[in-house]
Amino acid sequence: MLLAGRTPRAYFLASRVFLLVVLILSGVNVIGRLAGNSSVFLGYLQFVVLPLIGWAGWRAIRKHGFNLTQTAIVGFILSFASHWTLPIFHSAAELSWLFVVNSIIFMTVALCGGFLAKKTRLS
Repeated sequence: MLLAGRTPRAYFLASRVFLLVVLILSGVNVIGRLAGNSSVFLGYLQFVVLPLIGWAGWRAIRKHGFNLTQTAIVGFILSFASHWTLPIFHSAAELSWLFVVNSIIFMTVALCGGFLAKKTRLS
């Protein structure tokens, strides 16, 4: 099965390290929030995750030869490393809306990283 010209395995290989890091950072955030810790550290985790997603888009273009559509799919896949946290803190009515918003943010940031990789490619 091909998804935008690539196999699911190719997407997994392009995103596996980033998936693991986003999953770990999401877990740290959940543990901290459930423990009642609202430290500045937890607030700044998003500033670590966003550049990481952009880097995933950059790497998908540079190392794996993906195009921008495929890079957006990498961002979508990465969003699943944080979607598992949504039911913990949000109501059922909010879940579908937050799933869409979260996915769009991840896809957009990955696309920005991929676009930057394409624009700065040295000939």
